[in-house]
Amino acid sequence: MLPKDEHFRPSLPQFVIPWMDADRHGGDAMNYVRLSIGMLLVVYLGCQEDCPKPGETLFVFGQVGKTGYMTQAGRVTIKPKYFTGSQFSDAISVVLRNTDKKCLFIDHCGRVLFDAEGYDHAENFVSGYAVVKKGVRSYIIATNGSIVLEKSPLKFREYFSDGLIPVTKGSGDDKIAGFSDLQGNIKFLKYKITRAFGSGLAPVCEDKTFNYIDVHGNTKIKTEYVAAKSFHEGLAAVLVGAKYVREMGDPGERLVGGKWGFINTNGVLVVPAVYDSVEEYSEGLAAVKSNHRWGYIDRQGKLVIRCKYEFTGQFYHGFSRVSEDFKNDYYIDRSGEKAFEPVEEQ
Repeated sequence: MLPKDEHFRPSLPQFVIPWMDADRHGGDAMNYVRLSIGMLLVVYLGCQEDCPKPGETLFVFGQVGKTGYMTQAGRVTIKPKYFTGSQFSDAISVVLRNTDKKCLFIDHCGRVLFDAEGYDHAENFVSGYAVVKKGVRSYIIATNGSIVLEKSPLKFREYFSDGLIPVTKGSGDDKIAGFSDLQGNIKFLKYKITRAFGSGLAPVCEDKTFNYIDVHGNTKIKTEYVAAKSFHEGLAAVLVGAKYVREMGDPGERLVGGKWGFINTNGVLVVPAVYDSVEEYSEGLAAVKSNHRWGYIDRQGKLVIRCKYEFTGQFYHGFSRVSEDFKNDYYIDRSGEKAFEPVEEQ
């Protein structure tokens, strides 16, 4: 997870599934078929949801506690019964079960995949792999549910990119961070913070400022920024002008001040740092926050959809999920026009 400070956007239901403790829950009806390779395949007793037609894309919708999935036509195919959920990636989505806040993986028909007991934490699949946590175990699974990498006491974070994934070892003041490849070879385990690679570069923090290294561990961009994110579509968000302060009574330092902008892979600030918060680029647009509201900018930093939303997602198949009041959400197109929303069942 990202460091907790006032500049990082709170976790929102569209993308991030938090680590949570919960009791086990096994109320789903299913049979188990043991395969010769020792893997369990979950076979459901019939499909409980309205499966999408071939070629239809599903979009997450709803509020916390009532999250489901619909088609671009607004037809609800997976009823809003989850606490929260992510967009589909590699034809699989992560949802949070309402009863016990366990993370589940589901397919386009709403069928639970892999482990029906659920995980304490789960990331979306990226390039065929996903990070999951169950109890003290942190491991990586493939899209068939098989464990491809587990290396205790290391904890995996975020996702694989450029053949490497961020890892941490230890906790508190003794925690160190680095990277692992898919074979479990540990690299550059010497930082305080590491984040995922993008465009061949990864943000790392050794003291209080971030630099960007390449896959060989060479520093490619030196910065004075105290907060920085991964590259997406060739641009990375950085916090300019912020500093750490310690006030009387505080147990530690806090990050205050500053504005967010974007640098390119040469380290040049190409989108001015004028925003209170930002999200990464997706399909050429990035969500930005100004005066307590969210809108979108293009790659040149031009505000193309004005800041009027309480919540914004990332663009996904040409559309983005937004809400003006945190109660009713809908999808907009790249021009900011309302595109679709769930169709009420008659």
